[in-house]
This record gives sequence, structure tokens and C-alpha cells, in this order.
Amino acid sequence: MAEPERIRPTDQEDVSTAVRELLADVGDLVRSELNLAVLELRSAVSTVAISGVWLVVGLALIYLAMIFLLLAVTAALAATMPWSTAALIVGVVVLVVGGIVAYLGFRKFASAQNDLALTTTRETLRENVEWLRNRTR
Repeated sequence: MAEPERIRPTDQEDVSTAVRELLADVGDLVRSELNLAVLELRSAVSTVAISGVWLVVGLALIYLAMIFLLLAVTAALAATMPWSTAALIVGVVVLVVGGIVAYLGFRKFASAQNDLALTTTRETLRENVEWLRNRTR
């Protein structure tokens, strides 16, 4: 079998064409990386917004729990024991639920920080740099 002939630029025009194509590819690559970074940032911002909603809901439930607990204390002083006990139980339950929701919101904020690191963009940038190095050899 004959060995395939290597293509080598023979004149200035072939070299300038190759450089032009390489620069066009690099431009496309940069645009693609910027688009990827924008998409990742949008996703991270969306995650932060949703986490904020969870946190606000949790804090609102904790606030309601405080109201119920205050009503329970008031009822304990002003009414019979069974009514105040019921109000106290409701207040504690709302407090526990609010604490759980707030905890979930804080956890979502922590995971959103990882999304802001743009790990996918960094990974593809490394791959593209390697591809460019191999192409220019």
C-alpha cells in the first residue's frame, strides 16, 4: 500500500487561507464558549431565585409559628387548658415545618454556589484549548 501523501501548503495563498480558516474557527469557538457561559449563568441565577423563594416561604412559616406560639401563651393565661394546649401544638407544628422549609432553602443556596463556578464552561474551554493545540501542530 502506498502511504498517503501529506498535504503541505506550497505557497503563500495556501498558508493565508489556512490561517483565515483557523481564525474563523477560533472566532466560532469563542462565541460558542460565551453562549455556554451565558446559559450556565442564567441557570445558576434561576436556581438562586428559586432558593430565595423557598427561604422566604420558610421564614414566613416561622413567623406564623411565632404568632401561634404567642396565641398559645395568651390562651394559656386567658382560657382553659385544652384550648391553649391545642394552640401550642399547632404553633410547634408550624414552627417545625417552617424550619424544615428554611433548611431546604439554605441547602438550595449552597448548591447554587456550585453552579456559579461555571464548571461546564471551564471544562469545554480546556477541551477547546487542547483541540487548538492539536490543530496547530
